[in-house]
Amino acid sequence: MTDYNQDFNEVMELLQTVPGVTEHLNSLQVRLGKEILKRRMELGWTQSTLVKNCALQGISITQPMLSKMESGMKNIEARTYQNVISVLGGIEELDIKFGPVPNNLPSVQKKSKDLMMV
Repeated sequence: MTDYNQDFNEVMELLQTVPGVTEHLNSLQVRLGKEILKRRMELGWTQSTLVKNCALQGISITQPMLSKMESGMKNIEARTYQNVISVLGGIEELDIKFGPVPNNLPSVQKKSKDLMMV
């Protein structure tokens, strides 16, 4: 049997070496798409199989739309992600860790102090 997790991890490692893609790969859309792709591969499903299984659940999605989701395209509704994820078994765990606030943003505390002085 093919080890889909190993194949997936090898592809992701290769992508990390491409200059300028780290921020894109860490975007919410890409991360969701990556998890959808990973789960689909774990199940041994093609995109066509997932589309058919969505249809059996009353969810209308096309193979091109699924491809866009898995590649991290923007402008896909959250409900679409939720529907596809439910067909894949749903989310058992969601772990979000925030990074540092960008340096070019003013701090909330500084703004609060400035407002108090007015």
